[in-house]
Amino acid sequence: MKNYYPEHPKDSEKNPPAELSIYVNEDDEVAFSCNWEPGDQGMHGISSIFFGLAYSDLADQIFNHLKTQCVLEGNEEDFVKIMELIKSFILSHDEEFGNGGESDESLVVTPRNIPRL
Repeated sequence: MKNYYPEHPKDSEKNPPAELSIYVNEDDEVAFSCNWEPGDQGMHGISSIFFGLAYSDLADQIFNHLKTQCVLEGNEEDFVKIMELIKSFILSHDEEFGNGGESDESLVVTPRNIPRL
C-alpha cells in the first residue's frame, strides 16, 4: 500500500480507482461516501484504504500530516483545540458506554483512540 499526500489537493487524481470521503453534514453527523472502479485495481484500492485505517497506521499518518500543516500555517492553536475535542469525544464515549467499571483515575486510552503527538 502506497501513501501519497499531495502538496496541493487540486493536483490529486481526478478519477482515482478508489476513494473514501469522510465529512460532517449540516446536522453535525459524520457521514461518508465510498467509491471504486470496477475490477481488480478498484477493489485492491478500496481494500487498501480499509486495511490502512483498521490495521495499519493510516489514521496516524493523516493526523500527523494535519499536525504538520497546522504548524507550517501557524495554526498550532487549531491543532491543540482539535486534540482537546478528540479527548472530550473519547471521554463522552466512555461515559456513555461505560469504562468497564474502572474509576476515571485508571482510564486507559489506547494509541489507536488518541493519535500520538
